[in-house]
Amino acid sequence: MVFDSLDKNIPAISALLAKGSVGVIPSDTLYGFSCSALNKASVEKIYELKQRESTKPFIILIDSISRLIDFGIVANTTENNILEKLWPNKISVILDCGDEKFEYLHRGTKQIAFRIPKYEELLQLLKISGPIVSTTVNVSGDEPINNIARAKATFGEKVDFYVDLGPRFSTPTTVVKLSNGFLSVVRQGDYVIPSLMLKY
Repeated sequence: MVFDSLDKNIPAISALLAKGSVGVIPSDTLYGFSCSALNKASVEKIYELKQRESTKPFIILIDSISRLIDFGIVANTTENNILEKLWPNKISVILDCGDEKFEYLHRGTKQIAFRIPKYEELLQLLKISGPIVSTTVNVSGDEPINNIARAKATFGEKVDFYVDLGPRFSTPTTVVKLSNGFLSVVRQGDYVIPSLMLKY
């Protein structure tokens, strides 16, 4: 199944995600394998598709900071203020998540990276679908696939649906770790964090 737009198909895509489907959905950066972050079986399917190391967590897209509570994460006032300054944007923030219920997401690291994307249509989807996994469309170690034709040729019907918005080009997101009120850079991307917020 291929959708030719995101905004016009949000109800249908949300319904597919809710029943456990795995799709290729455009994010604020590249196309991503996506599924409901609260569906363990669907998350495991993406690990199989990517042939990804089982110890590496995926990034979770959310529509608001309040969604963190779904993962047992309660940001304190300082953390909340930092997150409000950073999001929405092309920056993923690693937060502590020690709940064993979410081991299928944190993969034993007890940490998960979250992002509120700077992409209005995707935010509208997230408000209905709830948190979703987003990880580049590729077999681990290969270059990310930036168009649906190639994604379909590579993964075919192993993926339940595709959203085709044409070729997408972007550098990876900045990834940071938030701990004790300070940020440390794990991977530098397009987004540059103000130095006053960083821990050296």
